[in-house]
Amino acid sequence: MIKNYLKIAWRNLWRNRVFYPFEYSFVEASYKRKYALLTVSIQSVKAASMNPVKALRTE
Repeated sequence: MIKNYLKIAWRNLWRNRVFYPFEYSFVEASYKRKYALLTVSIQSVKAASMNPVKALRTE
């Protein structure tokens, strides 16, 4: 009985070790992509709406 318990516990630990890093890395990568897209979009809108003459004067 203890042997079966240890076998099941080992199998669960093995499964969790293999599958969880993949799920976390996928979720993390999708959040990073969304954040990067949001940042680039905001900067693009700011650059497009800005007066180029004022930008050249400050440089």
